[in-house]
Amino acid sequence: MPGKLTTHVLDTAHGCSAVVIAIALWQLDPQVLLKETVTNHDGRTDEALLVGKELEVGVYELVFTVGNYFAQYSPYPEPLFLDQIPIRFGISDREAHFIIAVKSHTKESILLAFEDRLENSIEREKPQALAEISKIACFRLDSIIINN
Repeated sequence: MPGKLTTHVLDTAHGCSAVVIAIALWQLDPQVLLKETVTNHDGRTDEALLVGKELEVGVYELVFTVGNYFAQYSPYPEPLFLDQIPIRFGISDREAHFIIAVKSHTKESILLAFEDRLENSIEREKPQALAEISKIACFRLDSIIINN
C-alpha cells in the first residue's frame, strides 16, 4: 500500500468535526505550494493530501485557516484569537500513512458552549451528553487503532 498524508480537524468544544476549514500544504526547501483544499462534513479532506509518488522525503507545512470558523462562535470582536495554525513536520518514510490531527477550540468557545448547556433540561441534556460520550469513545478508539 502506498504511503499517504491525510488530516482530520475536530472541534472538541462543540463535539463535532470542523467543517470548511481552508488548508494549504507547502513543501519547504524549496518553498512550493502543493495543494489548497477545505475540510468536508467529516473534518477531513475529500482526498489524501499526498499519496504514492507525491509523498516525497522532506519537510512540509500545513496551514489551517480557522479564523472564520472560530468567528461564528465568538461574540468578541477582532482580533481573532486564532486565524492561521501552521504545523511543520518531516516525512522520512514514503510508505507510511501520516495523519495530522488538529483539535480546535478556544477558551471562549468552551465557555459559551458550557453556558448554553446550563439551561438544558435533563430530557434535552441526556441525549446530547450520550452523543458526546459516543464521539469521545470513537476519537479514543481511532487514536488507539492509528497508534497501533
